[in-house]
Amino acid sequence: MEMDLPLEDFARVAHAVIDGGANAIMTTAGQAMRFSKDLLHIPLVVTISYNMSDRGYALECVREAACLDASAVKIQYFGPTKLMPLLELKKVQLECESYGLPFLFEPIPMSDTPDNNGEKLANPEAVREAVAKAVYLGADIVKTLYTGDANSFKLVTNQSPIPVIIAGGPRRGSDKETLQMIRGAVEGGAKGGAIGRNITTHKEPMKMTKAIARIFHGNASVEDALTELA
Repeated sequence: MEMDLPLEDFARVAHAVIDGGANAIMTTAGQAMRFSKDLLHIPLVVTISYNMSDRGYALECVREAACLDASAVKIQYFGPTKLMPLLELKKVQLECESYGLPFLFEPIPMSDTPDNNGEKLANPEAVREAVAKAVYLGADIVKTLYTGDANSFKLVTNQSPIPVIIAGGPRRGSDKETLQMIRGAVEGGAKGGAIGRNITTHKEPMKMTKAIARIFHGNASVEDALTELA
């Protein structure tokens, strides 16, 4: 469960997703410190955005995550895979290793940098290359884009020796569409998902969490999962 919310909404949604059966909450260190009382009984994954202008920033964030007793650290990179700063990212992986923190890497392949209005590339070739870089870096888990259907996603997961989880992506047009994405990802070999706005902006975040958990943990069909939202 990935949370990037206004502070006034965080505690309410955190309680809802915990009650709904989320395995972990993924959020920034700042939000985790502000609402640590809501996270004490669920694993915390501290998320870091890679900062090209301050190479020491990510390393400091890993130390901060260790102080928060986090269960893992996630760092994200959005941009062309060929421009991925592998040396700097490897330093983050080694810092995580030194603190005994699993390293979750989120490479989102794009046609260009976000500043240059690059577009996300969800085709299996681009996603597979991004996952291969995560493996090269020594990531323990990789989070990346779902390619749109189970068969194409298998081309990504079949070549990965580490667990692949999907990004939740933008808000879907319906609950059924969200659950169809989750079902397809599971059939394509995904080991889980970091689902943000499709839960956090839902009118019933606890029920939506339960529905998604039924697919990931119970191998439920979309139709069975939808009964959680009835």
